[in-house]
Amino acid sequence: MNAEALRDRLALLLNSPDASGLPAELRSPRIERQAGLSRVLIGMRRSARQPWVWSRLLERYLSRPTTLFAH
Repeated sequence: MNAEALRDRLALLLNSPDASGLPAELRSPRIERQAGLSRVLIGMRRSARQPWVWSRLLERYLSRPTTLFAH
C-alpha cells in the first residue's frame, strides 16, 4: 500500500463517528517525505508523555501496533 492510500484510509477511519473520542490532533494523518522514504504521520509532539498516550489510543482504536518517531 502506498503512502497516499494509507493516509486516505487512516483519514477515513480517524474521522468516523466511532473515533469521536480521539483528540482532534490524531485525526489528520499527513505524509512526510525524506530521502526517498515516505512516512504517514499522525499527531504532533507537545510533551514527552503525550506520544506514548496517543500511540496507545491509536493501537486500541486501529487494533494494530503503532510506531513512534521523534523528529
